[in-house]
Amino acid sequence: MTELLQIDDLAIRFRSYGHDINVLNGVSYSVGWKESVGLVGESGSGKSVTNLAVMGLLPTAVIDRGRMRFDGQDILAMGPARRRRLRGRQIGMIFQDPMNSLNPVLKIGRQIEEGIILHFRVSRSEARRRAADILARCELSDTDVLLNKYPHELSGGMLQRVMIAAALVLEPKLLIADEPTTALDVTVQAQMLDLMSSRVREAGASMVLISHDLGVVASVTDRVNVMYAGSIVESGPSIEVFLRPMHPYTVGLVHSIPSLSEDRGVVPIDGSPPDLAALPPGCPFAPRCRWRLPVCDRIKPAMEPIHRSGAAGSRAIACHNPVSDREAASGTPEPRAVSAGVTQADRMAGL
Repeated sequence: MTELLQIDDLAIRFRSYGHDINVLNGVSYSVGWKESVGLVGESGSGKSVTNLAVMGLLPTAVIDRGRMRFDGQDILAMGPARRRRLRGRQIGMIFQDPMNSLNPVLKIGRQIEEGIILHFRVSRSEARRRAADILARCELSDTDVLLNKYPHELSGGMLQRVMIAAALVLEPKLLIADEPTTALDVTVQAQMLDLMSSRVREAGASMVLISHDLGVVASVTDRVNVMYAGSIVESGPSIEVFLRPMHPYTVGLVHSIPSLSEDRGVVPIDGSPPDLAALPPGCPFAPRCRWRLPVCDRIKPAMEPIHRSGAAGSRAIACHNPVSDREAASGTPEPRAVSAGVTQADRMAGL
């Protein structure tokens, strides 16, 4: 599959009170044409920062290394003017919390029309027509009235539809949705996911969905990347990753969610995420990991492809001691001999 977006070994840090905060530590992932990819992980894992970097919205960040390419173009080599042309028209973004993302003193119509005029060079009346049309397609009624309202006059669900409409009206090739259903009730959340997915498919676009909600990601994405402490620790087809997780952190995420369909209790992840200003030398998850080996405290595992019996697609994990299917189902490790020098692939072949 030809890749629309390709991120390779991206490392980003912030300076804070004289200290370096390593927010991304060698992130690599891709998005194919007409593909939906999820990013999941705890707050602070680097999900939003990764995609704000793609959008060029991290002016104070230091990019230490890495490469980002979009539709064959080197994003990091672009000047400010080319980046502005890329944002919105080629890569659209739905930001977290529409009430804080929309300008409170501008009417809804003005905020949608501004992008249309800028990128398509059309008249104000044509921009108004397109704005009304996209709002109607996003299942909003009385669009002429709605365009003259301010953000505070709309409900949370209506604001979310406006955000989706504002992104899709520019017909981007890639839509980045950052926690698009946060703070919405379950019914509205389901409506928004269905709306967003159907409109992306209708436009033939690709999508990156950022969320801490595993159920949301599993329901609408083709592949998923699990992030922890600024790194991707597991990736693969969404359903496969959540049904048969191999990284201890992914197992922890799955078992931290109450299940209505399975007779199992919640197994929380011990401890807290590491301080990004003082990451441990080995695996950043090691201090919280019940599958930890001595090597985990010394050497950070590399992301390696895994070929597992019965797997539905390509998988990769960064782990010295992958979790077996039976352990993943129970959420707890079982006693098993692990010899020094045995490779990750050798262990997986025997699980």
